[in-house]
Order: sequence, then structure tokens, then C-alpha cells
Amino acid sequence: MDPDKTMRAEAPGHSAADGPAAGHGGLPANWPQIVALLGVVAVLYVAREVFIPLAVAVLLTFALAPLVSIIRRAGIWRTPAVIAVVTAAFIGIAAFSFLVVSQLSELSG
Repeated sequence: MDPDKTMRAEAPGHSAADGPAAGHGGLPANWPQIVALLGVVAVLYVAREVFIPLAVAVLLTFALAPLVSIIRRAGIWRTPAVIAVVTAAFIGIAAFSFLVVSQLSELSG
């Protein structure tokens, strides 16, 4: 028997030359991805004051674009169509907010 080879169990597909067994010392193999993910989460957390309004603006853009297209097909230029749709959207949001506030004030007494 060769003295360099000892009687020990090895995982299938691995040999003693593969290094230390998994879970025994050292960093996990995917630590760069973990560090990158934590970095992205930290940046998003710090910049949330910028990203939340930006996300709302993108959402409104996608929501209002079909209305602008309908008005453009009627023969109105893009700028007046955008101004009309955005103004109507803000009036609708203001009216909805007014209704909600008035209902809450009535319920609260």
C-alpha cells in the first residue's frame, strides 16, 4: 500500500488533489457575487430618494403614452398632446385626492 494514499472516503467526482473539502475554511466560491449584490442593495437603499420618483415618472410615462398616441392620431402635435394628457392626469389625481381627503375627514368626525 502506498503511504501517500490513505484510506479515506472521498466525495464522488472529487479527488484528494481538489483541495479542502467544501465548508471547511476559506470563503465560499460565490463570494464576489454576494459582495456585488450587497453593494447594489446598499446603493439602491441610499439612492431611494432618487429612484422612487424616477420609477413613478417611468410608470406615468408608460401609462399616459397610449393617450398621447390617440390624440396624435387626431392630428394634434406631440407637445400639445403631452401637455393636455399630463394636465388631465394631474387634474384627475388632484380630484381623487380631494375625494379621499374629504371622505377621511368625514369619517374621522
